Amino acid sequence: MARCKTKRGLAIAFLVGGAATLLGITGWHFYRVRLCDRLLGKIDQLASYPPSETSDLIE
Repeated sequence: MARCKTKRGLAIAFLVGGAATLLGITGWHFYRVRLCDRLLGKIDQLASYPPSETSDLIE
């Protein structure tokens, strides 16, 4: 009977570990997407300002 409890405990541990891994991967994905969106927003914000007259960007 003790062996049955060990198998059940091992199965539960694998399920909990798998669920935690999926949660971590999903959270990391949404963090990266949000970070990229914020960076692209900052780039768009900076691009809305024209370069100054003394800048080398104007030819």
